[in-house]
Amino acid sequence: MCSFFTFFTHSLNILVLSIIADILFLAGIALTIASIKNKEEKDYQYYFSITGYPILIVLFVLITFILK
Repeated sequence: MCSFFTFFTHSLNILVLSIIADILFLAGIALTIASIKNKEEKDYQYYFSITGYPILIVLFVLITFILK
């Protein structure tokens, strides 16, 4: 009984962290698009987001297919 409860708690924690990570990921993409649309100054944060988000998307797709 205790092991099932522990498993359920860990699964719930992972689910919550996954949802928070997805929200932050989508917010980052939206803010990057807004930055491009508003023609803001391109600094290291802009270049990091332009190169970082495609890498994260590719890693997400690869991990999804590997874990199935």
